[in-house]
Amino acid sequence: MKELFIRYKKALEGLTVGGSEYYNNPEKCAKDIRHRLDNQVRLIKKLIKERNELRKLLNTERKEE
Repeated sequence: MKELFIRYKKALEGLTVGGSEYYNNPEKCAKDIRHRLDNQVRLIKKLIKERNELRKLLNTERKEE
């Protein structure tokens, strides 16, 4: 069981930039990782929306030609 705990701890530490700010605080570590992932999801959704709007604009311009 202890070996599994150490593996989880190392895996979480590998997802963080520095690591020392999370010493003995796995909740903060998990919260920051979730926050970072949420930001990535929001950015991806924004980029997809912009891409779709550009495609729509291009298709409209082509139809007018």
